Amino acid sequence: MNLCRHTAAAAILGLCHASTPVGAQTTYTVTSLGSLGGKFGVCWGINASGVAVGESQDVSGRNRAFRWDSNSGIVDLGTLGGLAAGAYDINGAGAIVGWARNPAGLDRAFIW
Repeated sequence: MNLCRHTAAAAILGLCHASTPVGAQTTYTVTSLGSLGGKFGVCWGINASGVAVGESQDVSGRNRAFRWDSNSGIVDLGTLGGLAAGAYDINGAGAIVGWARNPAGLDRAFIW
C-alpha cells in the first residue's frame, strides 16, 4: 500500500513539475525614492507609468503626502491647511487619493 501512495505522489509531482516554465525569471530593480527631509518614508501605491505615491516626513517630522516619478523626483503634495497628509493610491490617469489634515486638525479624504 505504501508503494501505491509513493507512486501516485511521484506521478502528481511529475505532472506539476512538467507544467512549470523553464527559465522564466522576473528581474526587479529597487529604487530609493528619497525623502522630504525627514527620517521616515513609505510608498503606498504605484501606477503602470511608474509614478509612485506615499507619505514621507518633512524636516519638522510631519507626515506629508508625496508623488514621485523618475523625472521630478519626490514632490510634496501639500495639505488641506493642516500639518499632515498621506497619499495612498494613484490610478492610470494620475489621480491621487489619500488623507490630509485640515486647519481644525481633522483628517479628511482628498483627491489630487
